[in-house]
Formats: sequence, structure tokens, C-alpha cells
Amino acid sequence: MRIFMNGESKMKNKVVKIIMWILFWFYLIPYYLVKKFLFKKTSHPILWANCVTLGLFFVLGLATSPNTHTTSHQSAQKTTLTKSKKVAHKTATETITKKVGTDELNKEKARAKVLTQEEKNKQAEYDKLKKQLDNYQEKEEKQKQEAEQERKAAEVQAQKEAAAKKKEIEEAQKKAQQNQETNNDSSSSQGDLYTANQGTIVGNRNSMIYHVPGQAGYHMHSANAVYFNSEQDAINAGYRKAKR
Repeated sequence: MRIFMNGESKMKNKVVKIIMWILFWFYLIPYYLVKKFLFKKTSHPILWANCVTLGLFFVLGLATSPNTHTTSHQSAQKTTLTKSKKVAHKTATETITKKVGTDELNKEKARAKVLTQEEKNKQAEYDKLKKQLDNYQEKEEKQKQEAEQERKAAEVQAQKEAAAKKKEIEEAQKKAQQNQETNNDSSSSQGDLYTANQGTIVGNRNSMIYHVPGQAGYHMHSANAVYFNSEQDAINAGYRKAKR
């Protein structure tokens, strides 16, 4: 009902405003009509026409002023109510936002705490794995160094053994050669005494040693004798001169 009355008042105000605007813009029309029909036979028609027209405007203004005041008052009340509602809504919204924001902040703090603890655990696990890896690498490096030292020691030992064996072989060969020379000299002393008649230089084909006249091994068995015309021929053939 109140809404219907407010709508009716608004409509009435609009109509009155339209009439006032018509009277204002077309002042000459009512003035002319009043002058022509009401004050046609008076002594001062212009004065009376102006007074009546102004009076008509005044009456219409008084008729519309209470409604206008009421409408303005209602509009002011409505504006005040709207502002109050907005303020209340804003306050409630801020309160809810503050509460929700506090809850979210607490949740985020708890979540950050959990994440920090997880990060610490991961860092500790990483440090542990890194330490194990460093120990493994250090152990592996130590094993490599020990293996390298053992290899070098084995090489040195093998070289020493090879040198000793070589020396032993050389000594054995030298001893065997000396024994062979001794045997050859012994056999030559019992051999053919006439080998010197076959040439100037006599070489022993077994020991590859040649003898010149006057040496102890000059007379040898003819089966072992090789004859040369000169010492150079014997040397060229690969023989060496006897020491005695």
C-alpha cells in the first residue's frame, strides 16, 4: 500500500511539473486568454491579466510544495536507509573478511611450518646421502691408490726377478762357455798334433775360438779344426782369439 501511494505521489508531482513548465514556457497563452475573455471590458486589462496569471502560478506552486517536500523527505529517508544498509553490510563484510582472513592466515602459518619441517628433513637426508657418497668415493680412491702401489711394487719385483734371472742365466752361460773352453783345450791337447801343418791359423768350430802358433790350444783334434790363412779371416768368420 505504501509503495502504491509513493507511486501515485510521484505521478502527481510529474503532472504538476509538466503543467508548470507549460505555463512557464507558454506564459503568453494564458495571459492572452485571461486578458481577452476575463478582463476584456475592464479599464486595465493588462495589469489584471498579469496578476491573475501570476496568482495561478502561485496557487499551483503551493499545491505542489507539500508533495514535493514529502517526496524529498521520503527520498532522504530512503537514501539514509540505503546508506545505513550499506554501512551495516560493509561492517559485516569486514568482520567476516577479518575472521576468514585470520583463519586463512593461521592455516597458512601451519602449512608453512609443515613445509619448513619437511624441507629440514629433506636437507638432513641430503646431507646424509652426500656424506655416504663422499665416504664411498674416498674409500674407492684409497683402494685405487693401494692397487696402484701394489701394481708398481709387483712391477719392481718382477723387474728385479727378471734381472736376477738374466744375470743368473748370463753367469750360467759364461760358466758353461768357460767349461767348454776348458774341455776344448783339454781335448785339443789330446788331439791330432799335426793340425798346424794344415794352415797358419787354427779355429775350434765348437768354441768359435782361433789359435795362433805357439798357443796352448793350437794343437787340437782335427775333427774340430777350422783352418784360416790369417787372423782377419778368422775374425771375419766370427771367431775370436784365444787368451792363452
